[in-house]
Amino acid sequence: MGAILRFWQTPWLRAGLLCGIAGFVDAVGYVDLGGVFAANMTGNTVLLAMSFAHGNWAHMLVYVITLASFSAGVAFAYLLEAKHLRVPLLLEALLIALVAILAPGKTVALIMLAGAMGLQAASMTRFGTVTISTVVVTSVIVRIVEGGVSKRPPPDIRLTMPVLAAAWSAYAIGAALSVAASPLGDLILLVPVALLLPFIFEKPHTA
Repeated sequence: MGAILRFWQTPWLRAGLLCGIAGFVDAVGYVDLGGVFAANMTGNTVLLAMSFAHGNWAHMLVYVITLASFSAGVAFAYLLEAKHLRVPLLLEALLIALVAILAPGKTVALIMLAGAMGLQAASMTRFGTVTISTVVVTSVIVRIVEGGVSKRPPPDIRLTMPVLAAAWSAYAIGAALSVAASPLGDLILLVPVALLLPFIFEKPHTA
């Protein structure tokens, strides 16, 4: 049991699982819910601006609602995190599970999934000595490249690189698995819910 707990606390594993969840949910939003990202708000911001430029007000409204829902999730997580670290992840799991089970309309599903990703974005960002976002990997890619080409890499580079590599690759793997499993319908969202359970039920001192 001790060996399992130590493995579970490995920073690259924890970061990879959360990034895999985000990639999985992001792909569901983009492929099944009308080309809107549930986690990648940078992409949604660009798409919002493009919709505005083309006068496509219906699409613009969807992006605005998604961005607002994500922001609400972030705000709620920050309000809760100081005293209840696991509550945001529990709420995230519940929102994703409700989308999987109830299969609501596209807009409602996007609101719920974006809110869930906002909760995750603000709930857990530190993995060992590495601080990263688990819902977007642009900055992760930058840090990987910087570490690879820098003449003076940081002293903890051997600890940092595995976490960064796991985050980037897991995000991509999660997205690929989501698309591959999409013929199974909305219940595929129970996969990220299952991956969240160990984080929700772990002892607080392992965070």
